[in-house]
Amino acid sequence: MGISAIPREVAKLSFPKSYSAPVDASVRSSSPRLKALALLAFCFAALVIAVGVAPLIGGSAAWPTIRDLRLPRVVFAAIAGFGLAACGVVLQAVLKNPLASPYTLGIASGAAVGAVIAIQLGLAAAWVTGGALGGALATSVLVYGVAALRQHAAETLLLTGVAITLFASAVTTLLHYLALGGSTIDLVAMVRWSMASLEVVGFGPPAWCGALSALGLLCLLPVVRQLDVASLDDASALGLGVDPIRVRRLAFLGTSLITAAVVAFAGPIGFVGLVVPHALRPFTGPDPRLLLPCSALLGGAFLVMADALARQVIYPTTLPINVVTYAVGCPAFIWILVRRGK
Repeated sequence: MGISAIPREVAKLSFPKSYSAPVDASVRSSSPRLKALALLAFCFAALVIAVGVAPLIGGSAAWPTIRDLRLPRVVFAAIAGFGLAACGVVLQAVLKNPLASPYTLGIASGAAVGAVIAIQLGLAAAWVTGGALGGALATSVLVYGVAALRQHAAETLLLTGVAITLFASAVTTLLHYLALGGSTIDLVAMVRWSMASLEVVGFGPPAWCGALSALGLLCLLPVVRQLDVASLDDASALGLGVDPIRVRRLAFLGTSLITAAVVAFAGPIGFVGLVVPHALRPFTGPDPRLLLPCSALLGGAFLVMADALARQVIYPTTLPINVVTYAVGCPAFIWILVRRGK
C-alpha cells in the first residue's frame, strides 16, 4: 500500500453511529449530579464561613466573652435558621402554597399566647420559654385534630392554621391591653419577646432547641423523597404509589416540633422559611431532595449573618433580629419575584 493510498483507506473506515453516544450520555447524566454537589458544597461552605466569621464580628473581646456569649449565639442562629428554612420547603410542598412558611399553621401565634401568659403571671424567663413551648405544642395538637377530621387535607391544614393564628392574635392583643393597667415592665417584656432574640448565655438553649429540632428532622427524613409527588393532587399521588395523608402527617409533626423549638427559645423569627427556599429554587429546581438540604444550610448561614448585622448596626445596642430579617428579606423576596416573572 502506497502513501497516496492511505487517505483512501482511512476514508473507507466506518465507525458505529453509537460510538460517541455512551460518552455523551455519561456527561449528560453526570452534569446534574455535579451541579447538585456544587450547590450543596456552596451552601455548606456558606454556613461554615458564617459560623466561623460571625463570632469575630464586633469589638475585640476576650476568649470567655466569645465562648460564653458570641459563640453560643452563633450556634443558636445556625440551628434556628437551618430548621426554619427546612420547614419552609416542606410546608410549601405539602400545603401546595408558595407563601407557606413555618408560621402558617399558627404555631408561632400559639407560642406567643403561652409566653405572654407566663409574662403576665410574672414568671421567670425559663417559665416563659416553657409557656411558649407549651402554647406551640397545644396549637399543633389543635390544628392536627381538626385536620384529622378531613384526612389531613392540605386546605384544611392551611385554613385551620389561619383561623388559629387570628384567634391567638386576638388573645395576645387582649393580654397586651390588660398589661397596660399593670406593670409597664410586663408590657415591654411581651413586646420584646414578639420581636424575637437570639441572645443566650452558654450552650443550654441552643442544645435544647437543637435536640427538639433534631426530632423534627427525623420525622421529615422518611418523606423527603415523596414531597414532590405529595404536592400533586391526592389521586395522582396515590396513583404514583405515595400516600399523601401519611406524608402530610409526618410533615406536620416534623415542622411543628422544629417551629415550636425555635419559637419557644428565640421568639417568632420571620421570613427565613419563606425567602430562602424561593431564593434557591431557581438554582435547585423543585426537587426537595436538593432544595431542602440547600435551603437548610443557607438558612442557617443567612440567620447567622443577619444576627451579626443586628449586633453591629447600632452598636453597642442590639437590634431585634426580626428588624434585620424583614429589612433584608422583603426587598430580596420582591427582587426574586420580579426576576422570575411568574
